Amino acid sequence: MHHPGFFHRAGPFALRDIAEKVGAVLTRDEEGSRMIADVKSLRNAGSDDLAFFDNRKYAGQLAATQAGACILADANSKRAPRATATLTTAAPYNAFAQALRLFYVDALRSKAAGRSADARGTLVDPTALIGEGVTIEPGAFVGRQANIGARTTIAAGAVLAAIA
Repeated sequence: MHHPGFFHRAGPFALRDIAEKVGAVLTRDEEGSRMIADVKSLRNAGSDDLAFFDNRKYAGQLAATQAGACILADANSKRAPRATATLTTAAPYNAFAQALRLFYVDALRSKAAGRSADARGTLVDPTALIGEGVTIEPGAFVGRQANIGARTTIAAGAVLAAIA
């Protein structure tokens, strides 16, 4: 179940499109039409996920990954399992950050920025439960499904969100 406090995921995307967007080279062109649905760690990735490798400390995880694709340096591409498509670049960490941007575009924008603040600059999501006698100081943000107990003070600049 998708919790409303999480970011929305875009995609899936064809591997060739991901390679182009992140500035990487797809090692085997024939894998360009492979669809990738999400980005995950080497350990948690499945056949429709993208991962990245940029630290020898995780060489064992790279060798064992089930990722459908992996962003890594050209020198490390032979370490990836044959079933894992490889996208090579001189800066794997940066390319992976660009992939995150592609899949989770709303993560780069403050969710508060999309809402209107009251006259004091306070942002309270309409789904938040606010108890009796609560004080919410100017500049505070109360996110979706937050539950604020009675007689609580939320300090200026505080950010509250739901806990999964």
